[in-house]
Amino acid sequence: MGKWIAVLVLMFAVIFAHAQPRGNFTSQGRYEISKGRYASAIELLNRSIQQNKFNSEAFFLRGISKYELEDFIGAEKDFGKALELNPKNHEAFLYRGVCRSQQLNYKAAFADFNQAIKLNDDDWRTYSNRSLASLQLDRYVDVISDCNKVISLKKETSHTYLIRGEAKSGLEMYNVAIEDFERAMKLDSTSMRPVLHRGIALSRLERYEDAIADFEKAMELDAENKLPIFHRAAAYSEMGKQKEALKDLNDVLNVFPDNAIVLFNRAMILTEMNKTSEALLDYNRVVKLNPNNILGFYNRANMLYNKKDYGAALDDYNKAIELFPEFIEAHENRAKVYGFLKDQRAYEAAMIELNGIKQMLSMSDEDVKFEQNIRLLKLTELKGEFEPVQQEIGKIQHQKVDVRLLPFYRISAFPETDRNISVYDGFNKPFYNMGVIAFITEKEERNKTADELLRTLLQHPTTEPSRLIRLASLYAIDDDYESAQAKLNICLSSDDKQAGCYFARAALAQAEVEYHQDKFEVLTGSLNVVDSAYQSRMESLLTRAEMNYRKVIELDKEMSFAHFNLAHVLVSAERYEEAETEFGLAASANGNFIEANYNRGLIRILLGKISKGCEDLSLAGELGLTDSYNIIKRYCE
Repeated sequence: MGKWIAVLVLMFAVIFAHAQPRGNFTSQGRYEISKGRYASAIELLNRSIQQNKFNSEAFFLRGISKYELEDFIGAEKDFGKALELNPKNHEAFLYRGVCRSQQLNYKAAFADFNQAIKLNDDDWRTYSNRSLASLQLDRYVDVISDCNKVISLKKETSHTYLIRGEAKSGLEMYNVAIEDFERAMKLDSTSMRPVLHRGIALSRLERYEDAIADFEKAMELDAENKLPIFHRAAAYSEMGKQKEALKDLNDVLNVFPDNAIVLFNRAMILTEMNKTSEALLDYNRVVKLNPNNILGFYNRANMLYNKKDYGAALDDYNKAIELFPEFIEAHENRAKVYGFLKDQRAYEAAMIELNGIKQMLSMSDEDVKFEQNIRLLKLTELKGEFEPVQQEIGKIQHQKVDVRLLPFYRISAFPETDRNISVYDGFNKPFYNMGVIAFITEKEERNKTADELLRTLLQHPTTEPSRLIRLASLYAIDDDYESAQAKLNICLSSDDKQAGCYFARAALAQAEVEYHQDKFEVLTGSLNVVDSAYQSRMESLLTRAEMNYRKVIELDKEMSFAHFNLAHVLVSAERYEEAETEFGLAASANGNFIEANYNRGLIRILLGKISKGCEDLSLAGELGLTDSYNIIKRYCE
């Protein structure tokens, strides 16, 4: 949809961009916003909020920073907090409404825009954004009213006429809609959208040749956008040019192979061309990508019915009815299937249910079917801009996420001098009675100091846990995991309650997995090569790591690093739901464990839990892990 209130930030920046303030953190954060340094602004505003948790302006400014970083979930929360502290801030309502629109929560956005207008009824931006929310809610009359208000406030823009034209198209006022699209084109001759929507309106008027000319003009204006090609395919199909339509849909699918809407339309065209086997494959993909696609199940059921695969057809009719209980034609066809199967009891029950629905709707068969066709078209209507990751309709249920988790933690051999460490102190209690242990996230390199330390420790044999752990860490530098594990076994043979030794043993198993993976990839050039001995070794090491981390947690359930590393092990075993839980336990055991929130966010997105994953990433970003915002931009819009 785009950030339609970006002008707000530009106006805001003009006020504060003249000189760098010297004073409180709020002023400094405002200045950083004016310079476009949003992550830096968040850091300063965090400090301001720490000083005064009732600082409404600081929450509002932090919300602006997150908004500009496209962290709409985090921004919405900050604007909400700003409004709790200052309910008269109309711009906070405006911004929160836009954030909610970006998350497709249009009803809540509409309510926010209403509140903003009550506080300030002459801000054209609020009417403009409310018109967008109303358009998504099919409140076309309200859209037209808001657009008229924007124009009356002397803000005549291409966007306003475009949105008003879309609303008029929604009311099937295609000729007057075309007039608005043409006004929009005059105000911005470089924009693709008015041309595209004029083409769609022309198609509705069955002026297909003119529509195709507009779609091709739209392609020239924005070669990357595939919507014009999709709509040209629809026009070709209406003209009976199925080969041309099929070619266009194939072109779209070459770029967006997992777009369920395009696959659905291709399946219908293939059916018309009597390519039933290919059509059936497309319907299979449609319902896999979007298990709520009613017509996907219904059309596939009809194909299976014609192939006399009555059992499979019955399953699909039942699924369509489950999703849309008033679907008369699905009820009728299901009853026919029971008739062919000679299941008299099921047939009679299906007919009773069908007649009950007809009676409830109090319409003739034809009227019912007409109304349902309208509803079904709305349910399967194409919206959005063919976003590759997430589509408003036909959303992929399990995201294809490039998961690059922040690494697991190892025990440092040099806790006194290592500067690249995180320190766990068990909330001010000694770490397993051994003093503080330092954790690192990268493998240490062999050097003169390590050699000298190893010789010294070997000259004085000991069963003291901290020295044995250090010895094991030194052996790990040389990838001598057998000797390292032997030292830890000595530690646990003398005291099987030494959680630190269990942790070290588990971390060494993880490190050995990493070592073998790197070595195997060098030898084969790929981790896709099947090697049963290698796979068995990896499974054994992961099992060892899991058992030892669970022993640590048994001895100290608040040991956040054990939960964190165990989650890594579970990810390696593709046990993502369990990994999500362990990253969560790591985060809750240590409230500022940013890395745990970040990793859980990635796992949640992988599992399709987009909203929760984005909340985790938002918190990680707020706490200083700015890489979170790159992930948010990719997966959270």
